Amino acid sequence: MNRILHVFSIIGTAEAFFDGQFRYLYDHGFEVNIICSPSERIAAFAKKNFTQYAEIEISRSIKPLTDLRSILKICKYIRKNRIGTVVGHTPKGALLAMISGTLTRVPNRIYYRHGLIYTTKTGVSRAILKGFEYFISSLSTKIIDVSPSVAKLCIDANLNPENKQQLIGKGSCGGIDTFSQYNPLLINLVEQQALRTRLNIDQDSLVIGFAGRLCRDKGINELVQAFKILQSSYPDKNICLLLVGDHDQRDHLEPDIINEIESNPKIIRTGWISSTAMNFYYSLMDVFVFPSYREGFGMSVIEASSMQIPVLVSQSHGCVDTIFPEVTGRYIKIHPVEIAQDIPFFFDEFKRQEFGRNGRAWVSANFDKTVLWPEMLKIYC
Repeated sequence: MNRILHVFSIIGTAEAFFDGQFRYLYDHGFEVNIICSPSERIAAFAKKNFTQYAEIEISRSIKPLTDLRSILKICKYIRKNRIGTVVGHTPKGALLAMISGTLTRVPNRIYYRHGLIYTTKTGVSRAILKGFEYFISSLSTKIIDVSPSVAKLCIDANLNPENKQQLIGKGSCGGIDTFSQYNPLLINLVEQQALRTRLNIDQDSLVIGFAGRLCRDKGINELVQAFKILQSSYPDKNICLLLVGDHDQRDHLEPDIINEIESNPKIIRTGWISSTAMNFYYSLMDVFVFPSYREGFGMSVIEASSMQIPVLVSQSHGCVDTIFPEVTGRYIKIHPVEIAQDIPFFFDEFKRQEFGRNGRAWVSANFDKTVLWPEMLKIYC
């Protein structure tokens, strides 16, 4: 039996990117094990995906004593379950996974690089986070980068040898389900209207959408400012801004931006939404805007494209790989005035429909799970 151990800081990462994929591995002869911080959701996820699991505290910040205890527990789990491959996710989960795998001499140690946090930091913080990336990479035997631009950035920054890293297809952690989940043909119009009513979105509103954490790194400060400019520039146009996500407690927005989100009646914030319900929220959007400063791979962008929503996205690493420029979407600069000038391009319904159709076709051909999961399987084999 091929036994794989995936180490996550939080179960949300597994839910967002690997739901169904672990069951696929099980069906192809692998025993998948999960370690992550305690959560009331992990048992349901493990049952659904036919995985074994253990709850071990994986602190998202550096806590020497806690981290040492976690490493010892992970090492014990590896030995007890005779793990042959250890896979580490996100910087902290990967750090503990690669250390534990090295100490127990696991032959296959894969660093699943979901992004590069240090690129938006400065000073000592940037140097420390970059050092962690180099250290984690040095302990791994293979690195899976989730996008071509992240892979290139790692080579340019000398974080690891080029022959050590690999992509799954054109990028992402394994794609999305474009057939039975992110498919506009499956949207129940009665349920869609109920959601629209619940969110207080007028039937004739032009909805500018965003999905993700509400924080500075995602460009939310600039997006909200751009929306205010649009409201002033087009006072007779019924537009609203739909923010699907919740505030990030570690990367706070500016106070005036938070106040604008809470007080502007045309800005709707939903809070956290399960991935299983996201297709309905995308279906309400007329244009998707994603002005992020950094990503591993902008999954929400290809989800929106799969739902036939035209996209405006920044050219930051991890974002640049998510559209076919001028076919499925357009690039934008992360600046309020620039964003406000670019959004009206999609006020034209014909352009929205054209880019939307192109987006769904492109994503289905390149990022559907049926395309990428077999490529992922080759890596484990």
